Amino acid sequence: MNDLAAYFAVQKSTPGTSETSEVGHKIYFGGDVNKGIPACVACHGVNGKGMAQVGFPAIAGQNADYLKKQITTFRDGSRANDNNNMMRNIAIKLSDSDIESVVKYMSSLK
Repeated sequence: MNDLAAYFAVQKSTPGTSETSEVGHKIYFGGDVNKGIPACVACHGVNGKGMAQVGFPAIAGQNADYLKKQITTFRDGSRANDNNNMMRNIAIKLSDSDIESVVKYMSSLK
């Protein structure tokens, strides 16, 4: 385990390569009041760097497929490592289209 931790600790993150999404940008920065979806920026930060000290992970530089998988597994309940069900309570309100849009935007963050 120590060897694995040492290996991953020295890996460099790479910038996201996806094109951005205007709809995803709106969800990320403003949420969707009508659906009760809070803005992603509140926890993941303006540049997607997260807030590690309170348990909100960085999303900048992440692959779109990875981000989609994580949001989808929060939505279907198969991932449950979020504090106080926070991501599950948000993800359940996201449509497939919402997820596609916000993932497209998030994966463009560097």
